[in-house]
Amino acid sequence: MNNPEDQSLLNHPVKLKREFYTQSLFKVTKELLGKIIIKTENTSVVYLQMTSIQRNSIRTKLPCSLNIGQHPASQNPVTDNKQMSDNVILQHLLTSGTFLAGKIVEVEAYDGNIDQAAHTFIGRTKRNEIMFNQGGYLYVYFTYGIHFCANVVTGKEGRGTAVLIRAVQPLFGIEQMIRNRYHRDLKNEKEKLNLTNGPGKICQAFGINKDHYGADLTGNQIFIIDQPKVHNKNIIVTKRIGITKSVDLLWRFYIKDNPWVSSK
Repeated sequence: MNNPEDQSLLNHPVKLKREFYTQSLFKVTKELLGKIIIKTENTSVVYLQMTSIQRNSIRTKLPCSLNIGQHPASQNPVTDNKQMSDNVILQHLLTSGTFLAGKIVEVEAYDGNIDQAAHTFIGRTKRNEIMFNQGGYLYVYFTYGIHFCANVVTGKEGRGTAVLIRAVQPLFGIEQMIRNRYHRDLKNEKEKLNLTNGPGKICQAFGINKDHYGADLTGNQIFIIDQPKVHNKNIIVTKRIGITKSVDLLWRFYIKDNPWVSSK
């Protein structure tokens, strides 16, 4: 069910770095639209599946045909080796089919400094402590006794801000998403649109749960691939959904006319 046209989105993948996530809340919120979130299988298994040549290229920093997005060598061999390792593993993952991917089409911003709906408004707790980390970590919480929701922590350490991923457009691994969500084949087109058009649905489809709380988004298990910015004229700004506090803040953003948005 993967659309061949979507393959071009991952021809030259570049993983978002820590510097992206530590920007201000609203810069990250808007710029996450259109980016591709990816969840892979255990990277230690992927490493073992690599050929000896691929593994050797990681250890010795030799050129590798699977290396992508590699910039000219810097003056820091440790950084260069890590970049080489990331590139080889990333390309292997994206050519082996061992991943789920979707385009982020709807997000909401939460800022505990001024926003009563944010989990950090009450201060630091065991549940929300990851939100006080520097940006680039996944805050996963359980809600209504049935759903997990995934949030991208943003800003500098101590800020307590995050972006809720409200909806994604499924791109790769769709059959696995269907099994995760419905435990059967699709019955109709409506069920396909209902696959990831809500925060709880995303986590169910992607298999994201409490075990992914605090996942490093610059790692190789769950991460986000860069894509061109969505133009402002194609972004709709509204009030957030499903909250009872700070309800008038226009902190929900979604891509105009995208069918996977949770609510217009």
